[in-house]
Amino acid sequence: MVLLSLSIASCGALIFNPEGKILLIKSHKWKNKYIVPGGRVELGERPKDALKREIKEETGLNVYDIKFVCFQEFIYGKEFWKKRHFVLFNLLAKQIR
Repeated sequence: MVLLSLSIASCGALIFNPEGKILLIKSHKWKNKYIVPGGRVELGERPKDALKREIKEETGLNVYDIKFVCFQEFIYGKEFWKKRHFVLFNLLAKQIR
């Protein structure tokens, strides 16, 4: 069995719609829990650009006014469906109408 030996940069955001509601999505990768949308930051990609791409891919939405909140680590937690080490960039964004 080959284990991924590097951490994975990932981004996710609290996305507010024009009414001020937050978007959450259900994910089978997190044991069917509701999570903020986002995903992997590709090599050479900035977290804000990765967020725009991932949100568009996952939800079809466009976001703007993206702001960095904090980062955190997730190291081999049981909550995820695979054994992974993530460095998570947590962001805020607004949905374009």
